[in-house]
Amino acid sequence: MIKKYDIIAAARAIVHKNKGYRIPVLIHPQRDWWIGIGIFAFLVVVGGVVLAKMYVTNDSLDALVGVEADKIPRYQQEVVNDALNEYRGRTESYHAFIENRPEVPIVVAATTTDTSATTSEAVIPEEVIEEETIEEVIE
Repeated sequence: MIKKYDIIAAARAIVHKNKGYRIPVLIHPQRDWWIGIGIFAFLVVVGGVVLAKMYVTNDSLDALVGVEADKIPRYQQEVVNDALNEYRGRTESYHAFIENRPEVPIVVAATTTDTSATTSEAVIPEEVIEEETIEEVIE
């Protein structure tokens, strides 16, 4: 017959052997940390390999000489001299315009409004204003 001692011994054997019922754990901080470090290290290594390969393939200038030599613009002395002469002429005409422009005096007149406040307005006298065009000044 089964005695109380046999039941308790069987229960203790089961409990000590299985360590009780364990709840499945979804989050393991240490495991997740090592997975993250592993993924980061993998990305760094792959990125380094890709960049090293790009550096090695694009480092040699001999490969570019044949392809890029046709695209290099040629220096044309005549075109450069024509452009420089044109801009020198523009500079001279601008300086001539600045030197020959009339001086316009500005007269400040005080006016009174209904609120007894005075304001200053810049007034250009009409006798100073001349009817000249830019083309006349440049010529």
